[in-house]
Amino acid sequence: MSLFAHKSTYSRKAAYGFSMLEVLIALVVFSVSLLGLALMQNSSMQGLSGSGQLSDAVFLAEDMAERIRANRRHALAASTYDSIGNAADKDCSTGCTSAEIAAKDLNDWQIAVQNLSNGAAAIARTGDAFNITVRWNEKNQDTAGDTVAKFYAIRIEP
Repeated sequence: MSLFAHKSTYSRKAAYGFSMLEVLIALVVFSVSLLGLALMQNSSMQGLSGSGQLSDAVFLAEDMAERIRANRRHALAASTYDSIGNAADKDCSTGCTSAEIAAKDLNDWQIAVQNLSNGAAAIARTGDAFNITVRWNEKNQDTAGDTVAKFYAIRIEP
């Protein structure tokens, strides 16, 4: 029985390592992939900011809906919640009337809405239903520097 020794067909020159061209190509591929990751990170941060403002708007609209439901009799009998202009800052620690509670609710809510980017809010009444709208500006992801007006609206019947 005879065993044949395996001879390598590679030359000793190829066993020394990578060529400079291979290293440069690897660096270019690595750099392009890092640039892509940075752009993806920027895009996700813009989306996160927008979703945060939407979440705040939903919270604010639902907060006012709950305030109207809590003061239901006055909300349906009077037109206090119909206009943001009825807002007033009142200290209710010693007690307030239903109208004063409504005015305080509107004032507190208006201050919270102003924390949104260029935030504004409106409440409109149609019969026994209230339409609550919260508006804000958001950076446009497609064009740099532009803003897009966004809004969230709900309709409740207390």
